[in-house]
Amino acid sequence: MSADEVQVKCGEEKPECLNCQRNGSSEACDYSIRLNWGGRSKKDNDGALGEAGGFTFVSTPGISTGHKGARSVHEHAEIYHIAFESDGYYAQPVAIRLPRSLEPLPRELSGSPMNLLYFHHFMNHTGRNTTLLHLLLTLSASHRAKLLGHPEPSNRIAEWLADVLPALRRALDAPTSPAVVDPTDPSSLAPLATAIALASLEILTPNTYSVRIPWQQHLQIARQIIVAKGGLHHLAHKADGARDKAIFFLSRWFAYLDVLGSLSNSKEQPLSGAYLEDGGGLWLVNRDNEEIYQIDCFFGFSGRCIALLAQVAELAAECERQRIDAATNQIRANWQPSAEVRQQAEELKLRLDASANTVFRSCMHTDASSPESFTERDENDAEEIFATNEAYHWAGLIHLSRRVLALPSSHPDVQESVEKIIECLRKVRHGSTAESCLLFPMFSAGCEAQTEEKRAIFMERLRTVERWGMSHVGRARLLMQTVWDTGSPWETLVDGEFLA
Repeated sequence: MSADEVQVKCGEEKPECLNCQRNGSSEACDYSIRLNWGGRSKKDNDGALGEAGGFTFVSTPGISTGHKGARSVHEHAEIYHIAFESDGYYAQPVAIRLPRSLEPLPRELSGSPMNLLYFHHFMNHTGRNTTLLHLLLTLSASHRAKLLGHPEPSNRIAEWLADVLPALRRALDAPTSPAVVDPTDPSSLAPLATAIALASLEILTPNTYSVRIPWQQHLQIARQIIVAKGGLHHLAHKADGARDKAIFFLSRWFAYLDVLGSLSNSKEQPLSGAYLEDGGGLWLVNRDNEEIYQIDCFFGFSGRCIALLAQVAELAAECERQRIDAATNQIRANWQPSAEVRQQAEELKLRLDASANTVFRSCMHTDASSPESFTERDENDAEEIFATNEAYHWAGLIHLSRRVLALPSSHPDVQESVEKIIECLRKVRHGSTAESCLLFPMFSAGCEAQTEEKRAIFMERLRTVERWGMSHVGRARLLMQTVWDTGSPWETLVDGEFLA
């Protein structure tokens, strides 16, 4: 009998299984749970267990189609392909394995199998901070419901979120002292991680709270925390090990929201001084010159690209204070940038073009020169990563051309960037994970597409991504359609949408 079969781990107070006897150690043993992804227990939509409790052992997952708003047969088939693609997370019933080092499990996990399911939907483990755990459970439950076509577990989500904002306020109000906070303890980054996660939750699942707090407000709190701490690079110099990895991860999560969020909003600017092309700045942690031109697999584009996009966002925000009439929210006729701004924009165009063509290495996980065996799937992944990197550069050029240099949509420079993004899309498989990362380039180019044929390309791809459970993609798609219907620039129509 193995530990998997009895669903217990070996330990001093538990019998030793055959796997442990063979391996000579009980550290390898873990909980192994197979969950029924398609069914629910008898009690309610929130997945609360019926009287019998426990887990259902099955071999076939499924998608709910019975709730209101059920999709067409074609859409249902496509969602099934997305959710249960070969080698994907839901391809087979998932064995949830929790390493022994995580014991004791928080009550939210040990006392609820459904919570354990949501916990494992996004990650194998998370920190012991209750606030973060509740946020991650909420993100996971909401996304899983959208992906599988289930109603959201609203009661559970309300319970999880009840203590999140009060906990963040207490953390921000509490006095801090370097002598008290352990610089090697990742949990001291919990307030920053909470603010970033709240922004992400509001983007993906708006109106979760009874009183809506815009994602921009959560992101502003994250900016304030970073500035108050002297920058993420400053924190990294004080720490090593797990905390350093946490800062490395949080810096990328924040940077993506900060820069792409600023490009999505004419009134926002990214954190000043945070993104430098040479690899410096407040967010880049332990980056050398070589890595600046390597594609970062968190972003899908190079480290230099995020810095260039930040500069585009800064110029666009500066120009749109003059370009858009505050009273009418319309573009001022015949507006042109100053000579100084025009020169900055022209130089930035050259650097964007050069950066798009000078990436010499994909991310470390898809570098063809490193693994001994490089499969066809790996080759497809590598091609898609390079295409994604290029697409973000061309999208940056579109924003620079339209919002800073005031070129018309029909201008050859704008249409050339649109065509290049279409070429990038041709290299990205339908329904692939790379496709789900391309909202910003697809929206940017789609709004400027001049023909019905090109518009149909962007509309089709956005509809596919929307079925991944990304509700913010649907709002961006509707905004793009409004641009086509009215002929107005999206900057005058946007209302809090996150376009990446």
